Amino acid sequence: MFGNYLKIAWRNIRNSKMYSLISISGLAVGIACCLLILLFVQNELNYDRFHEKAERIYRVTYGFQLGSQAREISVTPTIVGPMLKRDFPEVTEMVRVFEVNNFGPSIVSYGSKKFQESRFMFGDSTMFSIFSFPFVQGDPETAISRPGTIVLTESTARKIFGSENPLGKTLKVDNTRDFEITGVVADLPSNSHLQFDYMASFSTLRQSQREIWGSANYFTYVLTNSPGNTAALNKKIAERIAEYTKEMSGSNPVPIVKLQPLSDVYLHSKHLDGGARAKGDIGYIYGFSVLALLILVVACINYMNLATARSSRRAKEVGMRKVLGAQRNTLISQFFGESMIITGISMLLALILVQLFLPAFNLFIGKTLSFNFINNPEVLVLVLVVGFLVSIVAGSYPALFLSRFQPAAVLKGEVKRSGGAVLFRKALVVFQFGVSVFLIVGSLVVDSQLSFLRNKKLGLAKEQMVIVPIGDRETIGNLSTIKNELMRDAGVLGVTASSSIPGKVMGGYSVAAEGLPEGENPPTTGWIVDKDFPSVLDLELIAGNTFQETFIPEKGYDYVINESLARRIGWQPEEAVGKWLNVLGNRMGRVIGVARDFHFRSLHNEIGPLALFISPRNFEYLMVKIAPENIVATMGHIDRVWAKLVPYRPFEYTFLDQEYEGLYRAEVRSGQLLTVFTLLAIVIACLGLFGLAAFTAEQRTREIGIRKVLGASVGSIILMLSKDFGRLIVLAIVLASPLAYWIMNNWLQNFAYRIDVSWLTLIAAGIAALIIAIGTITYQAVKAALTNPIKALKYE
Repeated sequence: MFGNYLKIAWRNIRNSKMYSLISISGLAVGIACCLLILLFVQNELNYDRFHEKAERIYRVTYGFQLGSQAREISVTPTIVGPMLKRDFPEVTEMVRVFEVNNFGPSIVSYGSKKFQESRFMFGDSTMFSIFSFPFVQGDPETAISRPGTIVLTESTARKIFGSENPLGKTLKVDNTRDFEITGVVADLPSNSHLQFDYMASFSTLRQSQREIWGSANYFTYVLTNSPGNTAALNKKIAERIAEYTKEMSGSNPVPIVKLQPLSDVYLHSKHLDGGARAKGDIGYIYGFSVLALLILVVACINYMNLATARSSRRAKEVGMRKVLGAQRNTLISQFFGESMIITGISMLLALILVQLFLPAFNLFIGKTLSFNFINNPEVLVLVLVVGFLVSIVAGSYPALFLSRFQPAAVLKGEVKRSGGAVLFRKALVVFQFGVSVFLIVGSLVVDSQLSFLRNKKLGLAKEQMVIVPIGDRETIGNLSTIKNELMRDAGVLGVTASSSIPGKVMGGYSVAAEGLPEGENPPTTGWIVDKDFPSVLDLELIAGNTFQETFIPEKGYDYVINESLARRIGWQPEEAVGKWLNVLGNRMGRVIGVARDFHFRSLHNEIGPLALFISPRNFEYLMVKIAPENIVATMGHIDRVWAKLVPYRPFEYTFLDQEYEGLYRAEVRSGQLLTVFTLLAIVIACLGLFGLAAFTAEQRTREIGIRKVLGASVGSIILMLSKDFGRLIVLAIVLASPLAYWIMNNWLQNFAYRIDVSWLTLIAAGIAALIIAIGTITYQAVKAALTNPIKALKYE
């Protein structure tokens, strides 16, 4: 039976080469797009699931209830992990992780080799018993149990030592501390939210000796004795935390400590994460999953439309089979079998396309996805499921439609086009181009929002600003000399230093201030800068003065605050100057100036309260403002000064405008993917429309010949053939535009600063879809209109 189906399917493919090519190529491209998107989705959903104990690992989040709002972050004080292990039998183990990159990269030296490393972490000795990072060398139980010990990844060990055995060798970090290498782990999977090249022992840090509630700078993870029941445990933790704070000082507000499942960390974190940890968004996963489904459905519609449109060609075959005793179920099975054969051919072509384009796709999205059935058996399941769904969806309506023909009517030549079938085909065309319109609107809105983010005035200077990591005591101690030497070149317009890169400022504090009731300590961001910071970054002062001198402990702190902090405390800018302010942590001082609000974080966030103050020991980055002329010569001067005064640290730099662009990398990547797959969806839809237009022109060949004999012009015939499809496209535009407006407007709510979805965007998308569709139809319409009427009248 299957052999018979195969022969019939092959005969139909051979007899209708153009229509078969359109169906198979459309399905192949659609399936390939779907598989690539689903590979990406699978990778995102599998973050951190490779750990053997993943279901029992939780990250601890920390925060405070401040009025009606809860502020929650993903780092905790040092006390939280030990306290959870001591006080809750459900918690069997804990590990604290300190990410150095939050405070600038580290310098790792071995002999004459020096490396500036941004993926340097410290972890408790339990790190490798909780997380499943396989060891290549060393003992995971004891590798970082002693102070001054460190574990490297395999590629890092190879970079530093080549083929030498690294165990037992010593690395110097930041020119101050020595670390003995006690282990080497395999390179971390790309779908791990924890990404490190160096994991040093937490006991090396002096902070490890103190359990305090202040200074929330440490990621804390716990291992529980069983998975699930997080809500009950979180409730118990909240009760115990309230007791803790009451016993200690009766402090208000009470800290909020919660457990977050490890599998939720990557895609479900809306915390103020900084640094190098990977972070995704479940919203994009839903969006791309829907996109994959839409593209697949559009491809299936091509097959369904062409199969039913050409039904009259197979009517006699169905009639003869029924006369010879074939039951409807048998015919349904036959047509489903043919659909599966065509789907199988399309699937093979799709697999070839995936293999060909996967390297470029990986480069495009910055991942290393694998299309390997052996290493990733889920891929095989994915392929089988997609193939089965396509066979069922694409083959269902043609099979049911063709198998219902009545043999008597067919053999008498009385088969007419079913009004219901024609209406259904029109509905499918409307759906196809509705999807296309929706995707075009989405691409235009995303592109416009990204353009807005790139061009919005930030309130500070970000062009021609060179960022150089410093962060070690020797460089900070020599900072005045470095600045003076750099300023000797006319191309250097200013030099300053700070604790964070603009756009990535994360320091959270609470403040006490003159005029606030006792115990009311609103949150603010604290940004440590040097005295030249406001002038070098062109901050606009609206009251008071900027910093006049560096920090003198005996005098207390000078603060330059922004409008938002003044407003939160209840000060007018002019009256804020001279008021006392304490950024808690014993930083008593006075406000010397108020700066106009500027964007110190990404435009996802509204501008919040900010206090600038000087604390040289916390400087992590040098910022050099250079002239736009002779940039190469100026960079050469900076390089020479660095080699002379900071020979122990590699000269590695970036530009501030590049750092700001990096804040929107996820949106840029998503926008580019959406654009590419929108174009492919439009191509697939146009293939189907091209086939339908060709078939319509073929069916009306005799009518066209008669019209031409009676004097119809070429233009009128083109209009006649195009207007029906044109109406469908216009209907698709009308139906899709409101939905696209609503969905894209919801997406824009992720940004505190955003564009409005303009009706001009919807009109432009509609016009683009209409032009593309009419252009597709016109070829077949012109070809039919130019046909010799004599040949047309002889047709059939």
